[in-house]
Amino acid sequence: MRAPAIGEARMALKRSAAALNVDLAAVWKPRWTEDQLRLVFPCEDFLSAFLNPNSKNRRRLREALESSQNDQGHRVLAAEMVAMLIALLPNLEHLSLLEDGTHWPQLGFPNPAFQALGVTNLPLKVLDTEIPRRMVPMLATNIEELNIRHCQQFYGCPKMPALKILRVAYVEINKDYLDTLMSCCTGNLHTFVYETLGPGKADEPAKPDPKDIIGHLEMGHIETLQTLHLDMRVGYYGAGGSGQINIRDFTALRHVLLSTNVIFGWQHNENSEENTTLLTNILPESIETLCLVCPGSQRDMSSIEAGLIGLASLKQRQPERFPNLKSIRLAELRPKFGKETVGPMMEAVGVSFGFERWPWSRPRPIGLSGKPGYIPDWRLEDYFASLRRRRRIQ
Repeated sequence: MRAPAIGEARMALKRSAAALNVDLAAVWKPRWTEDQLRLVFPCEDFLSAFLNPNSKNRRRLREALESSQNDQGHRVLAAEMVAMLIALLPNLEHLSLLEDGTHWPQLGFPNPAFQALGVTNLPLKVLDTEIPRRMVPMLATNIEELNIRHCQQFYGCPKMPALKILRVAYVEINKDYLDTLMSCCTGNLHTFVYETLGPGKADEPAKPDPKDIIGHLEMGHIETLQTLHLDMRVGYYGAGGSGQINIRDFTALRHVLLSTNVIFGWQHNENSEENTTLLTNILPESIETLCLVCPGSQRDMSSIEAGLIGLASLKQRQPERFPNLKSIRLAELRPKFGKETVGPMMEAVGVSFGFERWPWSRPRPIGLSGKPGYIPDWRLEDYFASLRRRRRIQ
């Protein structure tokens, strides 16, 4: 969605207000916040110029909006349009609010607008968002799936007791923002996806380590989490080991994707005995599928091979361990890896072993949870692109 032109915004809002039987001037005037007044210009002038578009007012409005810092005036209008659109859709269950490069959604949902428009409940079940602040409407307390993309801050979220699926992809957040986000997940998560954007700068607050993320998941989700996707190929350069990642106590966990630097670290670990037992010590007994993704710059594969051999050896000695494990896949590794060691050993204990490509997620976190895999179907962006091409041809 692009930032709207003034005329488009005026027409859309006035028609929508008429459909809702709302006096736009009456509901706007008392609820403009100090932030909005500071971003645009005095409320009375805005209402007069925006709602009564004579030539003088149009010029004043355009000059005021275009002179506001970082195009904030247009963002205010866009946020109001989103609130109006949602008010017109009382049965809306799935909303994807994504930016187009103009960063217009950064102001988030104007929560006072919903009350002014007579909205008392939002039936949203699925929300895809790239908004860094007020990313979830305060009335949307029944959200079951939240997909967050390309954000650096999290605040202004309601408590979400019904949330089952949380995907946080291509992000660069600090520990405090992660604490804020996870504190809103007051129900029991079934799926958790986390992908990092890149390393932080020296003067920035500390970024979450794997143990920080696992610590949050242990609080309230340890008996319900079924899918864990923790891809920290970019931005994490710690030592790894059971001190950073240990998911053994997650009793319902079935599908796991981990980046190998989280498990084995970036540096070569000379302790081959520890590597051999590492996977067997950190994985839950309930696991069914395991996918390991390797950072492109991690060249030493001996630790990974030792861990997989140790897992296969344990299964051979104690077949009752990891009774549901059926599949192990490696991503971003050479197909020759473990061809004469890991592959035959896994096959002997009834575990399928192979290779596949698992790239970082595409620019849009949109998809249906019922589809196979750990993350949504990122190819939906290609579908939208094909629609745009079709319109140009017609």
